[in-house]
Amino acid sequence: MREDLQAAKKRLLWLCTAAYTVAYFCRTNLSLALDDLIAGLSISKSSAGLIGTVFFWTYALGQLLCGWLGSRYSLKRLIMVGFLLSGVSNLGIAFSSRYLPVLLCWMMNGLALSLMWPSIVGMVSRWFSPEEYGKVFIYLNLPTTVGYLISWGTLGPIGRRFGWRPVFWIPALVAVLFTALWICMAKDSPEEAGFQADFARPEEGTEEPAAERRLPLWRVLCTWTMLVFAVLTLIQGSTRESLNLWAPSMLTETGAGLPDWMLSGGIMLVQVFSTAGLLATGGLLRRRQSGFDSLFIFLLAFGAACSWILALCHENFFLSLTMMGLMLGVLYGTSGTLTTMVPLRFAATGHSTAVTGILNFMAYLGAAIGGVLSGFVSGRWGWERVYLLWAALGMLALIIMLLSSFFTYQQQRRPDR
Repeated sequence: MREDLQAAKKRLLWLCTAAYTVAYFCRTNLSLALDDLIAGLSISKSSAGLIGTVFFWTYALGQLLCGWLGSRYSLKRLIMVGFLLSGVSNLGIAFSSRYLPVLLCWMMNGLALSLMWPSIVGMVSRWFSPEEYGKVFIYLNLPTTVGYLISWGTLGPIGRRFGWRPVFWIPALVAVLFTALWICMAKDSPEEAGFQADFARPEEGTEEPAAERRLPLWRVLCTWTMLVFAVLTLIQGSTRESLNLWAPSMLTETGAGLPDWMLSGGIMLVQVFSTAGLLATGGLLRRRQSGFDSLFIFLLAFGAACSWILALCHENFFLSLTMMGLMLGVLYGTSGTLTTMVPLRFAATGHSTAVTGILNFMAYLGAAIGGVLSGFVSGRWGWERVYLLWAALGMLALIIMLLSSFFTYQQQRRPDR
């Protein structure tokens, strides 16, 4: 029976990883169609940019909604609804000929896909113990980079040859087909699949629950730990999505005069760095599960150093490419850690799903702010100030984490006095 449970856990892990990959496939397609949408719908670049902005706003707000829904309804069904709504949203755009329906459909897509991440994290936490979760979380975060590579590698050539409409109806078809697979294979918990969990969940333990567990959600959100990680998630999400949005434009400008194949390869290489950063972070966490804070400080310091090198040496294409890739790799690693590992600290309160949704909300709130802020700074003062902005945010995140660790250390010493 134990071997069967382990096989079921692996199957559930890969199913959730595939689900999140499909979710990214249904959202990264917009960037591939923007130029054609501008021409086909006769809209301005600012109007086209608004489509991406409203996605982040509804996605961020949806994280809060999903955190609440996830504690009351089946996570499997929430993910199913998310896929169906995303499929309808992409299909609606594929058959639209006016700007407003496209805008509204992409808003709905943001809300639909916001149901995914908190539900997936909640489901995996029911199947895996905290010790196992620290080892498998990296697979759940891989779609955040692999999704871009799959989308750009498949939908990009299709869009260039057949126009922008297939770029939306193909993800719609994939979402509907995967929904059928999800309904057949996904289970909310080991018990639903006919197994007994091989670890004791905090809410199922026989020991007297900790005092923190009895706190309402708003009290949990006001704890020092939650406030610190919420601010860090906001900062990391802002810089990460700003890099995703503006790196192609920056590298194209810096590498003016280089062959097209070198520019295109360089831009794709940035996402390869992202995947490598996630894998490296996962490897470090597996080796140092007891030293989370010190590892996190190291990652923030490394990312801040790369951002300052980029700010000082941004005129060199190859150095800029390397530093952007390293920064993005660290940002994906730290962001994934924040939205995946930190909620485990609140498992005893019964609010881990809600905490996941709130942290993801902060990440995409930062993304919405960061994209607009970077564009404003660039338009007013040039890319040089954007690099300095990223460097300043990197230092701010490092200082916040250092102060938090110092105060935590002081509090732990007090009972010994």
